[in-house]
Amino acid sequence: MNYYSDVNDIYPYYQQALSYSLSGNKKEKVKVLSRVNNASSDSPYYSEAMYELGRAYMDIDNNAEAVKTFSTLQTATTDNVYAAKALIGQGMAYRNLKEYNAALEKYKAVIDMMPDSEYAEEALMAINSIYRTTNQPEKFLEYVQSNNLTVGKSAEEKESIYFNTAEQVYLAGSYERAVGSLTKYLNDYPKGEKRGDAWFYLADSYKNLSEKEKACAAFKQAATELKEGSFAETAAYNYAKISYDLQRYNDAYEGYCMLLDIAKMEENRNAALLGRMRSAYLAHNYDAAIAASHDLVVAGPSVAEGREASFIEARSLLATSRREEAYAIFRLLSKQPSTPEGAESYYMIVRDYCDSGEFAKLEEAVYDFGGKCGDQTYWLARCYIVLGDGFREQGNVAQARATWESIRDGYAPSGENDDIIDTVNQRIASL
Repeated sequence: MNYYSDVNDIYPYYQQALSYSLSGNKKEKVKVLSRVNNASSDSPYYSEAMYELGRAYMDIDNNAEAVKTFSTLQTATTDNVYAAKALIGQGMAYRNLKEYNAALEKYKAVIDMMPDSEYAEEALMAINSIYRTTNQPEKFLEYVQSNNLTVGKSAEEKESIYFNTAEQVYLAGSYERAVGSLTKYLNDYPKGEKRGDAWFYLADSYKNLSEKEKACAAFKQAATELKEGSFAETAAYNYAKISYDLQRYNDAYEGYCMLLDIAKMEENRNAALLGRMRSAYLAHNYDAAIAASHDLVVAGPSVAEGREASFIEARSLLATSRREEAYAIFRLLSKQPSTPEGAESYYMIVRDYCDSGEFAKLEEAVYDFGGKCGDQTYWLARCYIVLGDGFREQGNVAQARATWESIRDGYAPSGENDDIIDTVNQRIASL
Protein backbone atom coordinates (compact mmCIF):
# COMPACT_ATOMS: atom_id res chain seq x y z
CA MET A 1 0.00 0.00 0.00
CA ASN A 2 2.91 2.39 0.77
CA TYR A 3 5.06 1.56 -2.27
CA TYR A 4 2.30 1.07 -4.81
CA SER A 5 -0.39 3.50 -3.64
CA ASP A 6 -3.43 3.40 -5.93
CA VAL A 7 -6.98 4.02 -4.68
CA ASN A 8 -8.33 1.70 -7.37
CA ASP A 9 -6.04 -1.10 -6.27
CA ILE A 10 -8.50 -2.23 -3.58
CA TYR A 11 -7.03 -5.69 -2.87
CA PRO A 12 -4.34 -4.72 -0.30
CA TYR A 13 -6.50 -2.48 1.90
CA TYR A 14 -9.44 -4.89 1.57
CA GLN A 15 -7.21 -7.65 2.98
CA GLN A 16 -5.80 -5.35 5.64
CA ALA A 17 -9.38 -4.45 6.71
CA LEU A 18 -10.28 -8.13 7.04
CA SER A 19 -7.19 -8.62 9.21
CA TYR A 20 -8.21 -5.73 11.46
CA SER A 21 -11.65 -7.34 11.71
CA LEU A 22 -10.21 -10.70 12.74
CA SER A 23 -8.09 -9.03 15.39
CA GLY A 24 -11.16 -7.21 16.76
CA ASN A 25 -10.16 -3.69 15.73
CA LYS A 26 -13.47 -2.58 14.20
CA LYS A 27 -12.69 1.13 14.01
CA GLU A 28 -9.48 0.55 12.01
CA LYS A 29 -11.46 -1.69 9.68
CA VAL A 30 -13.83 1.19 8.97
CA LYS A 31 -10.96 3.64 8.54
CA VAL A 32 -9.12 1.46 6.03
CA LEU A 33 -12.21 0.52 4.02
CA SER A 34 -13.39 4.14 3.81
CA ARG A 35 -10.84 4.55 0.97
CA VAL A 36 -13.09 2.49 -1.29
CA ASN A 37 -15.49 5.47 -1.50
CA ASN A 38 -12.89 7.14 -3.72
CA ALA A 39 -12.36 4.12 -5.95
CA SER A 40 -14.02 3.40 -9.29
CA SER A 41 -16.91 0.97 -9.15
CA ASP A 42 -15.21 -0.92 -12.01
CA SER A 43 -12.25 -1.76 -9.82
CA PRO A 44 -11.73 -5.37 -8.76
CA TYR A 45 -12.95 -6.05 -5.21
CA TYR A 46 -15.09 -2.87 -5.23
CA SER A 47 -18.34 -4.73 -4.38
CA GLU A 48 -16.65 -6.91 -1.77
CA ALA A 49 -15.02 -3.92 -0.08
CA MET A 50 -18.18 -1.77 -0.09
CA TYR A 51 -20.20 -4.60 1.40
CA GLU A 52 -17.60 -5.10 4.15
CA LEU A 53 -17.59 -1.36 4.81
CA GLY A 54 -21.36 -1.39 5.30
CA ARG A 55 -21.08 -4.32 7.71
CA ALA A 56 -18.24 -2.54 9.51
CA TYR A 57 -20.40 0.54 10.09
CA MET A 58 -23.09 -1.71 11.57
CA ASP A 59 -20.48 -3.33 13.84
CA ILE A 60 -19.74 0.06 15.39
CA ASP A 61 -23.48 0.92 15.58
CA ASN A 62 -23.32 3.59 12.88
CA ASN A 63 -26.38 2.32 11.04
CA ALA A 64 -27.04 5.58 9.20
CA GLU A 65 -23.63 5.36 7.44
CA ALA A 66 -24.26 1.68 6.84
CA VAL A 67 -27.48 2.53 4.97
CA LYS A 68 -25.60 5.07 2.80
CA THR A 69 -22.82 2.60 2.03
CA PHE A 70 -25.16 -0.26 1.12
CA SER A 71 -27.24 2.13 -1.00
CA THR A 72 -24.13 3.23 -2.90
CA LEU A 73 -23.16 -0.39 -3.48
CA GLN A 74 -26.65 -1.30 -4.71
CA THR A 75 -26.59 1.54 -7.24
CA ALA A 76 -23.01 1.03 -8.43
CA THR A 77 -22.64 -2.74 -8.68
CA THR A 78 -23.47 -4.78 -11.76
CA ASP A 79 -23.43 -8.03 -9.78
CA ASN A 80 -26.97 -9.10 -8.79
CA VAL A 81 -25.63 -11.09 -5.87
CA TYR A 82 -24.06 -8.00 -4.32
CA ALA A 83 -27.12 -5.93 -5.21
CA ALA A 84 -29.22 -8.40 -3.21
CA LYS A 85 -26.70 -8.41 -0.36
CA ALA A 86 -26.73 -4.59 -0.39
CA LEU A 87 -30.53 -4.55 -0.10
CA ILE A 88 -30.41 -7.03 2.78
CA GLY A 89 -27.74 -4.88 4.43
CA GLN A 90 -29.98 -1.83 4.13
CA GLY A 91 -32.85 -3.82 5.59
CA MET A 92 -30.71 -4.88 8.56
CA ALA A 93 -29.54 -1.32 9.20
CA TYR A 94 -33.08 0.07 8.98
CA ARG A 95 -34.25 -2.59 11.43
CA ASN A 96 -31.53 -1.50 13.85
CA LEU A 97 -32.82 2.06 13.42
CA LYS A 98 -36.39 0.77 14.03
CA GLU A 99 -37.42 2.12 10.64
CA TYR A 100 -39.45 -0.98 9.92
CA ASN A 101 -41.35 0.20 6.85
CA ALA A 102 -38.10 1.11 5.11
CA ALA A 103 -36.63 -2.24 6.09
CA LEU A 104 -39.65 -4.09 4.67
CA GLU A 105 -39.31 -2.21 1.40
CA LYS A 106 -35.69 -3.35 1.00
CA TYR A 107 -36.37 -6.96 1.90
CA LYS A 108 -39.31 -7.15 -0.47
CA ALA A 109 -37.11 -5.70 -3.22
CA VAL A 110 -34.72 -8.65 -2.75
CA ILE A 111 -37.57 -11.10 -3.26
CA ASP A 112 -38.74 -9.27 -6.37
CA MET A 113 -35.23 -9.25 -7.80
CA MET A 114 -34.12 -12.84 -6.96
CA PRO A 115 -37.29 -14.74 -5.95
CA ASP A 116 -35.85 -18.26 -5.87
CA SER A 117 -32.51 -17.47 -4.27
CA GLU A 118 -31.13 -18.01 -0.79
CA TYR A 119 -31.20 -14.23 -0.41
CA ALA A 120 -34.96 -14.21 -1.03
CA GLU A 121 -35.39 -16.86 1.65
CA GLU A 122 -33.33 -14.80 4.10
CA ALA A 123 -35.37 -11.70 3.22
CA LEU A 124 -38.63 -13.57 3.74
CA MET A 125 -37.60 -14.66 7.22
CA ALA A 126 -36.65 -11.06 8.02
CA ILE A 127 -40.04 -9.86 6.81
CA ASN A 128 -41.72 -12.42 9.07
CA SER A 129 -39.63 -11.22 12.02
CA ILE A 130 -40.47 -7.56 11.41
CA TYR A 131 -44.20 -8.24 11.25
CA ARG A 132 -43.93 -10.14 14.52
CA THR A 133 -41.99 -7.31 16.12
CA THR A 134 -44.65 -4.81 15.05
CA ASN A 135 -47.49 -7.09 16.26
CA GLN A 136 -48.80 -7.59 12.72
CA PRO A 137 -47.92 -11.26 12.11
CA GLU A 138 -51.01 -11.82 9.97
CA LYS A 139 -49.62 -9.33 7.42
CA PHE A 140 -46.81 -11.77 6.71
CA LEU A 141 -49.30 -14.41 5.63
CA GLU A 142 -51.16 -11.82 3.55
CA TYR A 143 -47.89 -10.87 1.82
CA VAL A 144 -46.93 -14.50 1.15
CA GLN A 145 -50.35 -15.41 -0.21
CA SER A 146 -50.77 -12.30 -2.37
CA ASN A 147 -47.38 -12.91 -4.00
CA ASN A 148 -47.72 -16.69 -4.34
CA LEU A 149 -44.53 -17.21 -2.36
CA THR A 150 -43.30 -20.44 -0.85
CA VAL A 151 -42.03 -20.32 2.71
CA GLY A 152 -39.72 -22.89 4.27
CA LYS A 153 -37.52 -25.49 2.65
CA SER A 154 -39.91 -28.34 3.42
CA ALA A 155 -43.61 -28.91 4.00
CA GLU A 156 -42.92 -29.19 7.74
CA GLU A 157 -41.08 -25.85 7.83
CA LYS A 158 -43.86 -24.20 5.85
CA GLU A 159 -46.49 -25.49 8.25
CA SER A 160 -44.40 -24.38 11.22
CA ILE A 161 -44.11 -20.85 9.83
CA TYR A 162 -47.86 -20.61 9.23
CA PHE A 163 -48.67 -21.91 12.71
CA ASN A 164 -46.09 -19.68 14.43
CA THR A 165 -47.47 -16.66 12.63
CA ALA A 166 -51.03 -17.47 13.66
CA GLU A 167 -49.82 -18.12 17.21
CA GLN A 168 -48.15 -14.71 17.35
CA VAL A 169 -51.43 -13.03 16.36
CA TYR A 170 -53.16 -14.81 19.23
CA LEU A 171 -50.41 -14.04 21.76
CA ALA A 172 -50.58 -10.37 20.76
CA GLY A 173 -54.21 -10.35 21.93
CA SER A 174 -55.60 -9.62 18.45
CA TYR A 175 -58.38 -12.15 18.87
CA GLU A 176 -60.49 -11.25 15.83
CA ARG A 177 -57.47 -11.52 13.56
CA ALA A 178 -56.35 -14.65 15.39
CA VAL A 179 -59.64 -16.35 14.54
CA GLY A 180 -58.98 -15.80 10.84
CA SER A 181 -55.33 -16.90 10.95
CA LEU A 182 -55.97 -19.98 13.09
CA THR A 183 -58.99 -21.04 11.04
CA LYS A 184 -56.92 -20.82 7.87
CA TYR A 185 -54.15 -22.92 9.43
CA LEU A 186 -56.67 -25.57 10.49
CA ASN A 187 -58.24 -25.61 7.02
CA ASP A 188 -54.91 -25.75 5.19
CA TYR A 189 -53.36 -28.41 7.44
CA PRO A 190 -56.11 -30.92 8.31
CA LYS A 191 -53.46 -33.27 9.73
CA GLY A 192 -51.13 -30.59 11.05
CA GLU A 193 -48.83 -31.33 13.95
CA LYS A 194 -50.04 -28.27 15.86
CA ARG A 195 -53.78 -28.70 15.30
CA GLY A 196 -54.47 -29.28 19.00
CA ASP A 197 -52.71 -26.07 20.01
CA ALA A 198 -54.41 -24.21 17.16
CA TRP A 199 -57.85 -25.37 18.32
CA PHE A 200 -56.99 -24.24 21.86
CA TYR A 201 -55.91 -20.78 20.68
CA LEU A 202 -59.01 -20.53 18.49
CA ALA A 203 -61.27 -21.50 21.39
CA ASP A 204 -59.66 -18.99 23.73
CA SER A 205 -59.97 -16.30 21.05
CA TYR A 206 -63.70 -17.01 20.75
CA LYS A 207 -63.97 -16.94 24.54
CA ASN A 208 -62.30 -13.53 24.71
CA LEU A 209 -64.68 -12.33 21.98
CA SER A 210 -67.63 -13.58 24.11
CA GLU A 211 -68.68 -16.06 21.41
CA LYS A 212 -69.49 -18.78 23.91
CA GLU A 213 -71.03 -21.35 21.60
CA LYS A 214 -68.10 -21.29 19.18
CA ALA A 215 -65.65 -21.30 22.09
CA CYS A 216 -67.40 -24.32 23.59
CA ALA A 217 -67.16 -26.36 20.38
CA ALA A 218 -63.52 -25.39 19.83
CA PHE A 219 -62.50 -26.23 23.41
CA LYS A 220 -64.07 -29.67 22.99
CA GLN A 221 -62.11 -30.21 19.78
CA ALA A 222 -58.90 -29.01 21.46
CA ALA A 223 -59.33 -31.39 24.38
CA THR A 224 -60.08 -34.27 22.02
CA GLU A 225 -57.02 -33.66 19.84
CA LEU A 226 -54.56 -32.82 22.62
CA LYS A 227 -55.64 -35.71 24.89
CA GLU A 228 -53.24 -34.77 27.71
CA GLY A 229 -51.16 -31.93 29.09
CA SER A 230 -51.98 -28.51 30.50
CA PHE A 231 -53.66 -27.25 27.32
CA ALA A 232 -55.86 -30.36 27.18
CA GLU A 233 -56.77 -29.97 30.84
CA THR A 234 -57.67 -26.32 30.45
CA ALA A 235 -59.62 -27.05 27.26
CA ALA A 236 -61.68 -29.77 28.94
CA TYR A 237 -62.37 -27.49 31.91
CA ASN A 238 -63.56 -24.66 29.67
CA TYR A 239 -65.67 -26.98 27.52
CA ALA A 240 -67.40 -28.27 30.64
CA LYS A 241 -67.84 -24.88 32.33
CA ILE A 242 -69.11 -23.02 29.27
CA SER A 243 -71.52 -25.88 28.48
CA TYR A 244 -72.79 -25.63 32.05
CA ASP A 245 -73.23 -21.86 31.76
CA LEU A 246 -75.15 -22.39 28.50
CA GLN A 247 -77.36 -24.93 30.36
CA ARG A 248 -76.19 -27.73 28.08
CA TYR A 249 -75.95 -30.12 30.97
CA ASN A 250 -75.37 -33.31 28.97
CA ASP A 251 -72.39 -31.65 27.27
CA ALA A 252 -71.20 -30.31 30.61
CA TYR A 253 -71.35 -33.82 32.07
CA GLU A 254 -69.28 -35.10 29.14
CA GLY A 255 -66.77 -32.29 29.63
CA TYR A 256 -66.35 -32.88 33.34
CA CYS A 257 -65.90 -36.63 32.73
CA MET A 258 -63.22 -35.78 30.17
CA LEU A 259 -61.54 -33.42 32.65
CA LEU A 260 -61.60 -36.02 35.41
CA ASP A 261 -59.80 -38.50 33.15
CA ILE A 262 -56.88 -36.16 32.36
CA ALA A 263 -56.67 -33.69 35.25
CA LYS A 264 -53.35 -33.53 37.08
CA MET A 265 -54.10 -30.40 39.11
CA GLU A 266 -55.96 -31.12 42.33
CA GLU A 267 -58.11 -28.03 41.86
CA ASN A 268 -59.30 -29.26 38.46
CA ARG A 269 -59.99 -32.77 39.78
CA ASN A 270 -62.21 -31.30 42.50
CA ALA A 271 -63.97 -29.07 39.95
CA ALA A 272 -64.52 -32.12 37.72
CA LEU A 273 -66.03 -34.21 40.54
CA LEU A 274 -68.36 -31.43 41.65
CA GLY A 275 -69.29 -30.30 38.13
CA ARG A 276 -69.94 -33.86 36.94
CA MET A 277 -72.39 -34.44 39.78
CA ARG A 278 -74.26 -31.16 39.27
CA SER A 279 -74.41 -31.60 35.49
CA ALA A 280 -75.73 -35.16 35.71
CA TYR A 281 -78.45 -34.07 38.12
CA LEU A 282 -79.53 -31.08 36.03
CA ALA A 283 -79.48 -33.26 32.90
CA HIS A 284 -81.91 -35.62 34.70
CA ASN A 285 -79.32 -38.37 34.47
CA TYR A 286 -80.15 -39.43 38.00
CA ASP A 287 -78.25 -42.72 38.16
CA ALA A 288 -75.09 -40.90 37.01
CA ALA A 289 -75.76 -38.16 39.56
CA ILE A 290 -75.98 -40.72 42.37
CA ALA A 291 -72.73 -42.38 41.28
CA ALA A 292 -71.03 -38.99 40.97
CA SER A 293 -72.17 -37.94 44.44
CA HIS A 294 -70.62 -41.09 45.89
CA ASP A 295 -67.33 -40.39 44.05
CA LEU A 296 -67.28 -36.86 45.42
CA VAL A 297 -67.81 -38.06 48.99
CA VAL A 298 -65.00 -40.62 48.63
CA ALA A 299 -62.65 -37.85 47.43
CA GLY A 300 -63.10 -35.98 50.73
CA PRO A 301 -65.03 -32.81 49.86
CA SER A 302 -65.54 -29.74 52.01
CA VAL A 303 -68.43 -29.81 54.50
CA ALA A 304 -70.63 -27.71 52.19
CA GLU A 305 -69.85 -29.87 49.15
CA GLY A 306 -70.55 -33.01 51.16
CA ARG A 307 -74.00 -31.68 52.12
CA GLU A 308 -74.67 -30.80 48.48
CA ALA A 309 -73.63 -34.28 47.38
CA SER A 310 -76.00 -35.88 49.90
CA PHE A 311 -78.86 -33.60 48.84
CA ILE A 312 -78.36 -34.33 45.13
CA GLU A 313 -78.26 -38.03 45.91
CA ALA A 314 -81.53 -37.74 47.83
CA ARG A 315 -83.28 -35.79 45.05
CA SER A 316 -82.00 -38.28 42.46
CA LEU A 317 -83.19 -41.24 44.53
CA LEU A 318 -86.61 -39.61 44.82
CA ALA A 319 -86.72 -39.02 41.05
CA THR A 320 -86.00 -42.72 40.47
CA SER A 321 -88.77 -43.81 42.90
CA ARG A 322 -86.41 -44.87 45.70
CA ARG A 323 -88.46 -42.94 48.21
CA GLU A 324 -87.36 -44.54 51.47
CA GLU A 325 -83.66 -44.09 50.69
CA ALA A 326 -84.29 -40.49 49.67
CA TYR A 327 -86.19 -39.51 52.81
CA ALA A 328 -83.63 -41.18 55.04
CA ILE A 329 -81.08 -38.70 53.64
CA PHE A 330 -83.54 -35.77 53.83
CA ARG A 331 -84.07 -36.50 57.52
CA LEU A 332 -80.33 -36.47 58.16
CA LEU A 333 -79.86 -33.20 56.30
CA SER A 334 -82.84 -31.60 58.05
CA LYS A 335 -80.84 -31.74 61.29
CA GLN A 336 -78.90 -28.77 59.86
CA PRO A 337 -81.92 -26.56 59.06
CA SER A 338 -79.94 -23.32 58.81
CA THR A 339 -78.05 -24.56 55.74
CA PRO A 340 -79.53 -24.39 52.20
CA GLU A 341 -79.63 -28.18 51.80
CA GLY A 342 -80.93 -28.71 55.34
CA ALA A 343 -83.67 -26.11 54.90
CA GLU A 344 -84.86 -27.58 51.59
CA SER A 345 -84.72 -31.07 53.08
CA TYR A 346 -86.92 -29.85 55.93
CA TYR A 347 -89.35 -28.49 53.34
CA MET A 348 -89.38 -31.87 51.55
CA ILE A 349 -90.36 -33.55 54.83
CA VAL A 350 -93.05 -30.94 55.49
CA ARG A 351 -94.39 -31.41 51.96
CA ASP A 352 -94.49 -35.17 52.52
CA TYR A 353 -96.51 -34.76 55.73
CA CYS A 354 -99.06 -32.71 53.83
CA ASP A 355 -99.26 -35.15 50.89
CA SER A 356 -99.75 -38.09 53.25
CA GLY A 357 -102.40 -36.26 55.35
CA GLU A 358 -100.35 -36.18 58.53
CA PHE A 359 -101.52 -32.69 59.40
CA ALA A 360 -100.58 -32.71 63.09
CA LYS A 361 -97.00 -33.64 62.22
CA LEU A 362 -97.10 -31.03 59.45
CA GLU A 363 -98.08 -28.21 61.82
CA GLU A 364 -95.58 -29.29 64.48
CA ALA A 365 -92.74 -29.52 61.94
CA VAL A 366 -93.42 -26.07 60.45
CA TYR A 367 -93.44 -24.36 63.84
CA ASP A 368 -90.30 -26.27 64.84
CA PHE A 369 -88.54 -25.22 61.63
CA GLY A 370 -89.47 -21.59 62.31
CA GLY A 371 -87.29 -21.60 65.40
CA LYS A 372 -84.29 -23.29 63.74
CA CYS A 373 -84.12 -22.06 60.16
CA GLY A 374 -81.70 -19.19 60.71
CA ASP A 375 -81.69 -16.97 57.63
CA GLN A 376 -83.38 -19.56 55.37
CA THR A 377 -86.48 -17.38 55.05
CA TYR A 378 -87.37 -18.60 51.57
CA TRP A 379 -87.77 -22.22 52.69
CA LEU A 380 -89.55 -21.12 55.84
CA ALA A 381 -92.07 -19.27 53.66
CA ARG A 382 -92.47 -22.34 51.45
CA CYS A 383 -93.15 -24.43 54.56
CA TYR A 384 -95.84 -21.98 55.71
CA ILE A 385 -97.44 -22.11 52.26
CA VAL A 386 -97.65 -25.89 52.68
CA LEU A 387 -99.12 -25.33 56.17
CA GLY A 388 -101.85 -23.25 54.55
CA ASP A 389 -102.40 -26.09 52.08
CA GLY A 390 -102.87 -28.39 55.07
CA PHE A 391 -105.45 -26.09 56.65
CA ARG A 392 -107.39 -25.98 53.39
CA GLU A 393 -107.26 -29.76 53.02
CA GLN A 394 -108.85 -29.99 56.47
CA GLY A 395 -111.60 -27.53 55.47
CA ASN A 396 -110.20 -24.68 57.58
CA VAL A 397 -110.31 -22.07 54.80
CA ALA A 398 -110.16 -19.07 57.12
CA GLN A 399 -106.96 -20.32 58.73
CA ALA A 400 -105.48 -21.12 55.32
CA ARG A 401 -106.27 -17.57 54.13
CA ALA A 402 -104.82 -16.02 57.27
CA THR A 403 -101.62 -18.07 56.90
CA TRP A 404 -101.11 -17.05 53.27
CA GLU A 405 -101.99 -13.40 53.89
CA SER A 406 -99.48 -13.24 56.74
CA ILE A 407 -96.78 -14.41 54.31
CA ARG A 408 -97.93 -11.93 51.68
CA ASP A 409 -97.82 -9.02 54.12
CA GLY A 410 -94.63 -9.94 55.98
CA TYR A 411 -92.30 -11.64 53.50
CA ALA A 412 -89.43 -9.72 51.86
CA PRO A 413 -88.47 -11.30 48.48
CA SER A 414 -84.78 -12.15 48.15
CA GLY A 415 -84.55 -11.34 44.42
CA GLU A 416 -86.41 -11.07 41.14
CA ASN A 417 -86.60 -14.87 40.81
CA ASP A 418 -88.20 -15.26 44.23
CA ASP A 419 -91.63 -16.85 43.62
CA ILE A 420 -93.10 -16.68 47.14
CA ILE A 421 -95.41 -13.67 46.68
CA ASP A 422 -96.74 -14.94 43.35
CA THR A 423 -97.38 -18.35 44.89
CA VAL A 424 -99.33 -17.05 47.88
CA ASN A 425 -101.35 -14.66 45.69
CA GLN A 426 -102.34 -17.63 43.51
CA ARG A 427 -103.32 -19.58 46.62
CA ILE A 428 -105.44 -16.72 47.92
CA ALA A 429 -107.06 -16.19 44.52
CA SER A 430 -107.90 -19.90 44.35
CA LEU A 431 -110.12 -19.49 47.45
